[in-house]
Amino acid sequence: MVVQAYMDWQAVLQQEFFGPDAVGHPVVLYVSDDVAKGLQKQHGLDRSLTDAVRSMLMLGTPRPYAKIQHLLDQLASDSETPPVLPLLACSVIAATRMASDGVFRRTNYHSRFSELLTGDASLLKRDHYSPVARMWQRLASWQHGWGTIKGLCTIPSPEELPPNQTRIGFAISQAVVCEADRQLLPQLFVFLRRRSASWPPSGQAIANAAEFWDHSSRFSSGFRHALADQEFRPFAEKVLARLASAWDGSLDGGSSRTPRGELLVRFQARQFGWIARLHQDGEPSYELQDGVSLERIPHTRYYRVLGLQNPTGESLLRDTRLAGACLSLYRPASPVLVLRQDDELDCMTSTDSIEPEEEHIILAAPHARQDVERLVTLAQASREADAGRLAWVPEGWSVHRKVVFDDALKLKQAISRTGGTVQGLQPSPQHHVRLTGGLLLDPELSRRLYLRGAEPSVLLPDGASGEVVLDGALLEPPFPVRGVPVPLWPSQLPSGKHILEAEGAAESFSTAEEAPTSQEPDFSCGFPVSGQETAAVYAACQEQSNGPVLRGAGTDSLGISAVPGIVLAQRGADTTLFLACDGRVWNVEEPDTPHWWERLKPKPSAYYFEVALQVSGGWLLQQRNGKWAARPASPPPPRLSPGRDHTTWISCVLDAASASRDPRWDEYVAVAREARGE
Repeated sequence: MVVQAYMDWQAVLQQEFFGPDAVGHPVVLYVSDDVAKGLQKQHGLDRSLTDAVRSMLMLGTPRPYAKIQHLLDQLASDSETPPVLPLLACSVIAATRMASDGVFRRTNYHSRFSELLTGDASLLKRDHYSPVARMWQRLASWQHGWGTIKGLCTIPSPEELPPNQTRIGFAISQAVVCEADRQLLPQLFVFLRRRSASWPPSGQAIANAAEFWDHSSRFSSGFRHALADQEFRPFAEKVLARLASAWDGSLDGGSSRTPRGELLVRFQARQFGWIARLHQDGEPSYELQDGVSLERIPHTRYYRVLGLQNPTGESLLRDTRLAGACLSLYRPASPVLVLRQDDELDCMTSTDSIEPEEEHIILAAPHARQDVERLVTLAQASREADAGRLAWVPEGWSVHRKVVFDDALKLKQAISRTGGTVQGLQPSPQHHVRLTGGLLLDPELSRRLYLRGAEPSVLLPDGASGEVVLDGALLEPPFPVRGVPVPLWPSQLPSGKHILEAEGAAESFSTAEEAPTSQEPDFSCGFPVSGQETAAVYAACQEQSNGPVLRGAGTDSLGISAVPGIVLAQRGADTTLFLACDGRVWNVEEPDTPHWWERLKPKPSAYYFEVALQVSGGWLLQQRNGKWAARPASPPPPRLSPGRDHTTWISCVLDAASASRDPRWDEYVAVAREARGE
């Protein structure tokens, strides 16, 4: 019964703050005494929030929150909100009681919290609070893991908290802006947007404007007290900056709960375009204002944007807001455009933040050029040399290509020192130890089973100490704590399960020599290898004992017929054709080099591109400077299909009659001449 009352409140708070309405909207876990009473009445709960939490405490012991921690260990999952919401809500109530009387002293927070939960201001002491702070980080990590489906996280990272508030700062950050303040803020944002060349402004600028705004008296007393207190004002500024960043440009600030999507800039094949991203699965298509429509890209949450002029230097400096009956899209004006690779779309898309270790393209409008140059210089980022004027760069804009920020701490410091038009590009906060990279043996079987010798890297949370325990042993020296992933493969771990512990949290993973279900195919296919070259211009063949092959596909019982025909064509030809033996001909378009090509190390040659054969074999014809060249692709003897018009095929063969000395090509030329009547 005791646990049930606690879990009833967990369900209510989960629905209230992280339910379907939270998608794409900032979540501020603001709970005051009045809010808690209102939720209890609305949902018909028998016990108050504080009573439900109090019943779970183990008072008089060194670990008063052990029961809640046990629930967290037993029930937490990626799909469900960590069962810590009632306790964290009480920690916010304690902070709102401080805010209501304007007495923001660190010394009285713990007494308020203890009095709230026990009736005694001295029973729960400061030393007991560390598990609560870790639960805040656990909640933030879970929310970030969902992207925007569970709302936009406003919980600060440990690195953002003042040194003397590293524990209580999480709760205070959620206690300074109530729902009434959030309803009023869009009016202030509209006023500021008209006066700002870029969006969002800094939290400090918003806080300054809020203090002197004509309607400032309509803000709650807690919010006004937070702005007036020098020590706690930074918390208000952080939350204001996050709310402004997520603002959709409307006066209701998204309070109507109309589903929202992101309007992103797409960069592909040296061209800009638009792409829309929804926060959850939506309809196959949408109709928006001004003749704009969206069509979903299969198996993704991305949509093609039809009927909207492609981005230009001018349009990037204007707000773009599109509304429909069931969906709204918004992109604020910005003089800085940051592009990063989107593996799901295999192209680059715009992003609101810079991420360490990732490659970026950064474009800057004329008035933002100095800010971007200063940022790149201060953060000591690597970048490609200036290539001069590029045709795809908007007129007057500057561009930095292949920009990589290796040091997360230097990046954050450089953004803070530069300010101006780059102040909104802070990287996403890291709240929890995380495994990145590595080679998964079978992702469908397990997302934590890695090939031995290809283990993942470890990324520590912001503000971490650097101490990491792997399988019970403290790793020496301590890990870097600047947001740089640290590889585990040098540790030469044996096969089996491993546990990594850092900052009071644990992550487990396993390594093996092979996946449990792996098996060798009965036979394999590949391309014949001769010396150092692979004869990829020929069709793949079944592996033979008389020579090596480059293997790449298992065909099971289908045999060689299952292998797609692939030939390699040289780039840079004026015309590329593929001729079949039966009188058909295809025009081959040369594709752009994939964006991921540049990221391969060592970088392979991009001199060739693949052509998938529509039939079993034929000839690849390429014309350069008026001269034809013919390359065989396992061509069968020519045999024109009766009843078809072969005029195009005949002309192509005869135009390229001298393209090859191969006797098989002579057969094709002879058939073409015979068909023409020569």
